[in-house]
Amino acid sequence: MNILIIDDNSRDVILLSEMIRNAFPETSVFEATSGKGGVSIIRENEIDLILLDVQMPEMDGFETSEEIKATENAAHIPIIFITGADPDKKWIAKVRDAGGMD
Repeated sequence: MNILIIDDNSRDVILLSEMIRNAFPETSVFEATSGKGGVSIIRENEIDLILLDVQMPEMDGFETSEEIKATENAAHIPIIFITGADPDKKWIAKVRDAGGMD
């Protein structure tokens, strides 16, 4: 399995990567610190799951998700949004509208 983590906070990326690698040693973890970087990785690799931060500069998680879903051969990839913020109901609906699974 190939998992892509997209988060502008490099410490969070490192922490999530380590947790995934420890729990699932056979999994390959790709890392990006921007939405554009994540989309580039998706275009060059087969990704099975994306963990995507909501709040990022330049391209937030919603914009990144929309670009991923518009990328050829990437619309099927499940996206799980991650955030430290306390989302409200409108935000949860926005996650679903942007193609997020959870």
